[in-house]
Amino acid sequence: MTSVELRLYADDPAALARRFGLSVCGEQPDFFKPILRKQADRIDEHPESISWLTFWLMIDDARQAVVGSIDTKDVPDASGTVEIGYGVDEPFRGLGYATEAVRLMVERAFATGEVKRVVAETEDGNPASDRVLAKAGFRLYDKKGISNWYEIRKNA
Repeated sequence: MTSVELRLYADDPAALARRFGLSVCGEQPDFFKPILRKQADRIDEHPESISWLTFWLMIDDARQAVVGSIDTKDVPDASGTVEIGYGVDEPFRGLGYATEAVRLMVERAFATGEVKRVVAETEDGNPASDRVLAKAGFRLYDKKGISNWYEIRKNA
């Protein structure tokens, strides 16, 4: 999404749905709105990095509904590592959307030639997200406080 579309996703999801010809786009949780706005600002500052800084929508074609989103949180670092984040709206959880999106995001990241390793963080108490990453081929490599850190390496 462009920076304008990210701001719509944060502030007026119904307008974003209309923009893309979709029927449904759920409201964003309050904690997520500033994240979307910050990434929109970063895209405005670094338009050449839009593919690394934007969010990608998960869309259920049959329902014509936005069911969640996924992103790389920044450009790859010097070691070729990039972090991903994702979320699925409550009514659509457990249906495989996150696993499919994670697999596709990893595939896309590795295909750029810039990424050797993709990491993701989950929190204790979110076993569904741990399962998503395991199904997508990630392995747990670190635990810090309530954070569980997973990774997948290119050609692993």
